[in-house]
Amino acid sequence: MIRYFLALIAAAACLPLIARAQKTPAGTPSSRDGWPVVVLDKPFHIGDQTMRQYRHPKPMGREFNADFELDEIPLAIYVEIKVSYLMHPRSKKYRGGAYKTKLLLNGDEVAVLNEELPRRAPKDGAARIVVRVRNKHLKKGANELTIRGGGLEKNTNDFELHTINLHSRQPRR
Repeated sequence: MIRYFLALIAAAACLPLIARAQKTPAGTPSSRDGWPVVVLDKPFHIGDQTMRQYRHPKPMGREFNADFELDEIPLAIYVEIKVSYLMHPRSKKYRGGAYKTKLLLNGDEVAVLNEELPRRAPKDGAARIVVRVRNKHLKKGANELTIRGGGLEKNTNDFELHTINLHSRQPRR
C-alpha cells in the first residue's frame, strides 16, 4: 500500500506545473485541463471602426465575452492580457472617464484595464497587463469573463486583444 502511494507521488511530481488548457467537450476552457487556462489565443478587435493596422482590421464587437470553468476556487487567479492600441489614462480623451475599458468576472467589475497599462508603450506595441482577481469574484464550475470597451455614446475606443490567459500563480514576465 505504501509503495502504491509513493508511486503516485512520484508520478505526480513528473507532471508539468503549467500545461496549456484544452477545450472541454463543450468547447469551454477549463482549469481541469491544466494551467494556464487559455481564454483567447488569436486577435479580437473591440470597437466600431475598421483599423487597417490591426491584425483583425474589422471590429468584432464592443465587448469580448468568454466562458471558462474552475474545478476548484483558488485564493486568486491572475488574468494575463496582451493588448494593443488601448487608450492610455494620460490621454486627453481618457481624462473624462468615458473611455474606461472594464474587466468583469461574473458581472463584477474587477479592473479598469487602461489604468493597468505600463507607463511606457512596449517596443512591439502590445502591452502585457496582469490583473490579480480575488476568489470572491469566482465560482466553482462555469464563470464568465467580459472585457467591455469604453466610449462616448456610439463611439467605442478601438483596441485589439491578442491573448488572454488565466493563471493560478503570478505569471513570470
